[in-house]
Amino acid sequence: MGVEYQHIALVRGRYRPSAERIARFAQALAEAGWIASPKTLREKKVPSSRLPKAASRPGAMFRGPAQTWEPAPFAPTAQWLRSKKPSLELAWPMVNVLELGWRFPVEPLPFYREGLYYELGIHWSQYYRDVVSDEADGPEFGGHCGCGADLALPRKNILEPTFYRTACLHCGEDPATFESGQTLHRFALVIDCGKNLPEDTGKPASLHPQLRALRNSLFSAKFTQVGVIC
Repeated sequence: MGVEYQHIALVRGRYRPSAERIARFAQALAEAGWIASPKTLREKKVPSSRLPKAASRPGAMFRGPAQTWEPAPFAPTAQWLRSKKPSLELAWPMVNVLELGWRFPVEPLPFYREGLYYELGIHWSQYYRDVVSDEADGPEFGGHCGCGADLALPRKNILEPTFYRTACLHCGEDPATFESGQTLHRFALVIDCGKNLPEDTGKPASLHPQLRALRNSLFSAKFTQVGVIC
């Protein structure tokens, strides 16, 4: 598969915006041109074959129970979002970004800029998720409380990510307060850049300032940016 890159802006701890706010964020992303509706893609003459199959018609996709991508509504309603509890991984794919007059959501731009693509995604969960990254500061979270209790929830599918309790059943501690819990989160904005790694300029990659401003206008929380190379 080669080296791929994800850029994640997460809120450490229990912060989890409402379904209504997520729905407004999706609408704002479309209005600002960070995601493209099926109508816009048709007007731009983007072949459906360029998009992942699950998103080729609706323009969006979500991770289903079998951990495969399934079609999702481009403009999800709060009711639809709530139906996906306890967790949701939602994404909108974009292709031929610069050629079609769109912006790439991560700076600096990749060195090779022809045919850029990305998937702009949201992680939204009742439980904690973690980020495993060589760029994250501090020790790696091991899934256990300081009292020794296992905080990981049972997985229904071996392919699904591990989720963790937001409080220990034995002592009540919140693992996101641990030194090793710096990237435990219930809400994150995830930019999957695929093989489009940001150009190495000696400075950390970051969200495009206009996307960052849009995010901050809707979510009153402190975000931490993490780059993940896999």
